[in-house]
Amino acid sequence: MKTPYPVDVVPLLQQFLGRRRTKLDHPLRAMEELGIDRPAFLRAMTLSEAAPDGATIDDLLFPYSTRAEMVRGMLAAGEGAGLVEERNGRFHATAKACDHARRLRVAARAHRESLEPIPLNELARLADLLERAFLASAAVSPQVPHAHTPRAFRYRAGNGSTHPMVMVDNAVYGLWMVRDDCHVAAWHGRDLRGPDLNVLTYVWRGEAETPEGLASLLGHDTRASVDASLVELRASGLVEPEDPLRLTHRGRSERDRIEADTDRFFFEPWPDGVGAEGSWIRDRLSGVNAALA
Repeated sequence: MKTPYPVDVVPLLQQFLGRRRTKLDHPLRAMEELGIDRPAFLRAMTLSEAAPDGATIDDLLFPYSTRAEMVRGMLAAGEGAGLVEERNGRFHATAKACDHARRLRVAARAHRESLEPIPLNELARLADLLERAFLASAAVSPQVPHAHTPRAFRYRAGNGSTHPMVMVDNAVYGLWMVRDDCHVAAWHGRDLRGPDLNVLTYVWRGEAETPEGLASLLGHDTRASVDASLVELRASGLVEPEDPLRLTHRGRSERDRIEADTDRFFFEPWPDGVGAEGSWIRDRLSGVNAALA
C-alpha cells in the first residue's frame, strides 16, 4: 500500500493483546495449582512456541533488556513446578508445560468464542482485513535475529477456529509479531544496541526527564545499564549532555527515521484494498478493545 499509512492502528494492536484475556480466569486457577507467579507461568506457557527446540538465556532475553537474572528467576520457578527443564545449557518446556499450554489455549479459545464485542458480521470483516494484512506482511517479513514472525504461525496452528473473534486474535497476534521484526530491522545495523535504543525511545517520547525517572520506568534494566546507555547515547551525540533528558536534533532525526522505516516495512506489503479500509479497521478495533476493557 502507499502512504499515508494507517499508523493509528498500531497502538490498538498492542491494546487488544493486553485486553483479550482480561476476563479469563483459567490462568489464575492454573497459577494457584502450580504455585508460581504470572511471569513464570507465562514464560513456561510460551516457551514451546517461542523456542520449540529449546533456548539459552540469551535467546530468551527481551531484545532490549539486560537483566538476565529476571529470566533465570522465571525459569527457576518453572523448573520447580515441573514446567521447564534444562538440558546442555538449553531450556525446554516439559510435557507437563505443553499440557498446561494446551489447556490454556482451549480455555482461551472458548472464552473468545463466547464474545461478541461488535456485531458478528463486522467482526468477521475485521478478521478478514487483518488476516489479509498479516499474510501479506508475513510473506516479506524482515529476516532478523530471533525473529518473531515464525511464532505467529506456531500460535495459530494451535488456535484453530472459524469464530471471528478467534480469527481476529490470530491476525492481531501475527501482525504484532511482524511489527516486532520490522522494528528490529529498522534499527539493527545503526550502531545501536537494543538497550540503548530502548533508552533513546523513552527519551524520544518524553517519558522521563532524569536518569532516576527513566530507570524507574525500565524495570527490565538495571540503573547501571540505563546510565551506561545514556553515556553511550551522549557520546554519540544523540542525547543532550545535561539533564533534563532531551534528544539532540540528530538524535530526534535518527529516532524519527527508525519509526518511519518501521512503518514502511510493516505497512508497505499490505494490499491496497486493506489499506484503504484503515479508518474502518481503526474504528472497529477500537470498539472491540473498548468492549474488552
